[in-house]
Amino acid sequence: SAGEVEINYATGVTLKNVEVTGVNTNGMFSFNVHCVTNITFDGCSVSSKKDGFHVSAGCLSVLLQNCQAVVGDDAFMFAAQDYPSLTSEAYDVQNVTMINCSSARYPGAASGGNIAFYTGSWSNWTAGFTYSIGNLCANGGNIYKVQNLITNVVGSVAPTHVTFSDVTGGDGITWRFLNTSTNMQANVRNVKIINFKGDTNCVLSSYANNAQFDNSIYPG
Repeated sequence: SAGEVEINYATGVTLKNVEVTGVNTNGMFSFNVHCVTNITFDGCSVSSKKDGFHVSAGCLSVLLQNCQAVVGDDAFMFAAQDYPSLTSEAYDVQNVTMINCSSARYPGAASGGNIAFYTGSWSNWTAGFTYSIGNLCANGGNIYKVQNLITNVVGSVAPTHVTFSDVTGGDGITWRFLNTSTNMQANVRNVKIINFKGDTNCVLSSYANNAQFDNSIYPG
């Protein structure tokens, strides 16, 4: 589990007046939802040194209203593609509405309070390309993501497995099968933010980076 409250592959979910407090012990996030359609967070709150509301790939029609996050990391994260250890699909996040929500930095934390968007793009697997942890590729109508902690390893063995598993090729690259798709990117689309209040630490940001834990740039 990646979250204190974890919801995956569901339709028509409402969470009302749910509070998560203290240091996260079961995962990285307070609320973590993945591939959920029509979900409402109403009057929910987070007070934690880690992440608050994490809405990841495949979520459609998400409403957050009257929610508060006091955190030491991202307060509201919308991730069309995600950290290598968590990613099980790469799909768009669509139709998100935030009304009367707020965020602030957790006391004593070095950072926190962000609203963040994680997107990504990829190319077809090609022999001779160099790959690092978090890179994605397409091959044979499927999407794969590098799982092991490597940097700039030359690929010579294409991923071809079609089961939800990690497979290491003879070139030492471990690929995770994500999903069948012809898409070459994953985006966050149609977001409305109404009456949001953040303290001076709040940052609205969009990520497409090559950091160790979320390498979403290759080559797009």
